[in-house]
Amino acid sequence: MKLFTLFLFVQWCAVGLYSQTYIYKGEGKYNRDVAFTIDKNKVYHGNGNSGNTVIYTIENNKIYFGNSTSTFQLAYTIDGNKIYRGNSKFTDDLLYVIYDNKVYKSDFRSPMDCLLTFEDAKVYFGDSTFDNNLIYSYSSKETYDLTILTCILGPY
Repeated sequence: MKLFTLFLFVQWCAVGLYSQTYIYKGEGKYNRDVAFTIDKNKVYHGNGNSGNTVIYTIENNKIYFGNSTSTFQLAYTIDGNKIYRGNSKFTDDLLYVIYDNKVYKSDFRSPMDCLLTFEDAKVYFGDSTFDNNLIYSYSSKETYDLTILTCILGPY
């Protein structure tokens, strides 16, 4: 029985460890380089959730400030490849549009409007994949939609 309990505990710990996504500053891979941690549907500053404050809660294509799902705390609404401010889907409240792993500040897709480029688990500033434009990298066992990562890394 003790062996079975130990086995269950180890499995529970392993699932918890693998469900986290770490977003690092630049190409860093050390604990000190972790900018954000996504654990289940919560986003924390820094490494892990122990003692850190929840900065975002992700639920049903909506991202809320803090540890809340109240409409009063709604930061972003995701509709397909578009990200809107708050609970709106009006054109005036359109913040970002994602096309071909690039984040634009409008629907026009001009290279001048490109804010971020996602490639090979790395995030680059602007319409570039040069090493000197690398701002974040991430490691994950889960696949997150680029719209969610954009909301966490923004605003730009």
